[in-house]
Amino acid sequence: MLIMAYMVARTEKRKAGDLGGYQIHVDRKTDNHENKDIDNERSHLNYDLVGHSTDTSFKKEILDFIEENKSSTRATRKDAVVLQDWLISSSNSFFADLSPEETRKYFECAVTYFQERFGKENVRFATVHMDESTPHMHLGIVPFDAENKLTAKTIFNRACLKSIQEELPKYFQRNGFAIERGKEKSEAQHVHPESFKKQAEKAELEARKEGFEYVIDEMLEAIEELPDVEESDFPKTADLVEKLLNNEEEIDPRKLNDSVFLRFLTTLFQEIKQFFARMSRKNVLRSAEIDLRENSLAERENVLETKIESYKRMSDDLKSEKFFLKIAYLGLQLELHDLEKERQKIMALSPKEQQTLLDDMQRALAVKVGKGLQSVREETLYSQENTDNELEM
Repeated sequence: MLIMAYMVARTEKRKAGDLGGYQIHVDRKTDNHENKDIDNERSHLNYDLVGHSTDTSFKKEILDFIEENKSSTRATRKDAVVLQDWLISSSNSFFADLSPEETRKYFECAVTYFQERFGKENVRFATVHMDESTPHMHLGIVPFDAENKLTAKTIFNRACLKSIQEELPKYFQRNGFAIERGKEKSEAQHVHPESFKKQAEKAELEARKEGFEYVIDEMLEAIEELPDVEESDFPKTADLVEKLLNNEEEIDPRKLNDSVFLRFLTTLFQEIKQFFARMSRKNVLRSAEIDLRENSLAERENVLETKIESYKRMSDDLKSEKFFLKIAYLGLQLELHDLEKERQKIMALSPKEQQTLLDDMQRALAVKVGKGLQSVREETLYSQENTDNELEM
């Protein structure tokens, strides 16, 4: 008969302020350990299955990853759960029957399960410790949901944790490991009445705190979806949230009574009302600005249409003038042609005939312009001399 070993899978929520001390333990940053079970001479046997930079602090590495990948533009609360820490192990007798390779495969199997279920990129580290009495693995998951919203309380709720305790042993079994779920805690435990009262009060206070945080988160996310919203639009609400939830120290749930919650709601709704009033005024101004722009565009359009009509008329005038110039040019060409013919005729005359023709033309010009013949001859002679000088030059 095959003897099954019990699986160990414990988890803890960690905030940014917890990561410094936690990393000292995971990365063995010191040789002086509070846990006397750690054998420093065997620490070299430890190994990473999901690597991380040991030179970078967990806090910076995790917070940088969150800032780069979160869907919300709102700053991450200082008391937000940024890491779900898992410790995976089993019994000493279980590991005693495994080779080092099989032990590594056991932990690799757990890493694969968590990566497949919660996203490979969200599993930020997985470190196996072989320097303690029982091999075990620390695995850290950033609690992003499918929309990259940081919400550990939604992802790792009671139903999720229960399903992991049921599914993970079966996952190990399918991969060849004789592992079963550990025994569930008995519900029939005797609790002293005073102790029970304190536990109930603590549970109530924690529930009040989680409920208060959940309502605030939901309201702030709804605000972020408003158009053109900025953090400066809700200064009093932001200041109240900073005082109540974003303190470095752990919040005291007893402070979250009904009057505090009512004050938060009153402040929030007042600023929402003011926000919409500002948006209404902005919309009126935008509407007026749009009207002015439309009127200005209409005026510009009329001016452009007038200029276009003017250019069209100018174009028509230029076309007419171009046609006239073509006619004039053709007329000049004809005149030049006729003059050339006359010149050829004159050049064909004898010198005596040329002189006779010149005398006749001078007399005709004198009669036409009303001048004396001698005056016309002198002007003609002056023009001829100038022409001869230009030809010689």
